[in-house]
Amino acid sequence: MSENQNPPMGWYPDPAGSTQERYWDGNSWTNNLRPTYVSQQNQPQTGYGYTSYPQVAASGGPTTADGVPLAGWWSRVGASIIDGFILGFALNILLIPFSMGMGPGFARWLEDVDTSLNTPSPLDPQYGIAGPFVAMTLVSVLLSFAYGFLMLRFKGATLGQMALGIGVVPTDNGRATGGLTWGKAALRQCTYLIIGQIPIVGLVSYLMPLWTQKRQTFHDMIAQTQMVRTR
Repeated sequence: MSENQNPPMGWYPDPAGSTQERYWDGNSWTNNLRPTYVSQQNQPQTGYGYTSYPQVAASGGPTTADGVPLAGWWSRVGASIIDGFILGFALNILLIPFSMGMGPGFARWLEDVDTSLNTPSPLDPQYGIAGPFVAMTLVSVLLSFAYGFLMLRFKGATLGQMALGIGVVPTDNGRATGGLTWGKAALRQCTYLIIGQIPIVGLVSYLMPLWTQKRQTFHDMIAQTQMVRTR
């Protein structure tokens, strides 16, 4: 038989996380529960083309290999919006000194644009705009990296993800706790920021959880992570 064939009907550990067993009807999880007990017929059966319990959540959606429901696409979108507001607020405060430093030079540049036959470059050293602009860019990139990196390392989720009950775990290890490793957190956040700046590729990556089996984006695949529901 094909290795992707559904396992047979039977009682299995509840993928919703309870201490009971839930009945699998051969195609989807039912609402029937019973106390857990171990018997030969409850063990994963071989010869049916599978070696683990059915990987479909009790609600009908996909799960990690250990039965944790995957995060939905709209939850990911909502979390990104919340994180965008949080980062935007923080950056608006941190970048005030740089913006004030650029003000006089920017005003002089606008005056020269109105009076000159040839439009001057705003990065001309005489305006003093280039330095503050580069500093603002560096602060924005570093804060965006540090926010995602540290939250994923220590919490396994950003503030937006925590607010919507989702988190990031190693691929097929949905019950992992304590956040990602230093390496995974850094790799995921770096690739997330880089891919997001590439036209078309960033958009495709953003939409990929809608059709990929494990609901992964490009940066999820590279860092070997998945997003799961935490409540």
